Amino acid sequence: MSHSTHSRNREFIRRCMAYQLDEARRGRALTADMIVGHVLAGRAPVYYVDFYRAKAILSRALADNREPRGTYDGPRRQWADMYRDLCDMIARNPDRPLDNMIMQLCVGNAGQPRFYITRRRAMQILRQHINENL
Repeated sequence: MSHSTHSRNREFIRRCMAYQLDEARRGRALTADMIVGHVLAGRAPVYYVDFYRAKAILSRALADNREPRGTYDGPRRQWADMYRDLCDMIARNPDRPLDNMIMQLCVGNAGQPRFYITRRRAMQILRQHINENL
């Protein structure tokens, strides 16, 4: 899990810096809040979750016929989104193996992943990056 979080945070920072640089080239100065808001509103490349964890949680949710529940808001939204994406894939491809569809979600070839970071936590991640790199 920490590897997934580290990868997610690294990609989040990369997207923040890319957006800031693009806007600076256009002569637009942005606040950290503006940058974070833009990046959080966009898509993430993957769900940042291990295949075996996703398989266990999503298989149980399919068997129960309801969205999985996380303990915190971010994971709860992530699992709900991933479950809906999986249900859409199943509806479009009912004969496709379930493991394959879950893997496609995990590697970012399907679905609508986001960063699932609260604005407060995103600001902390960005501040920490700035402080470490000044």
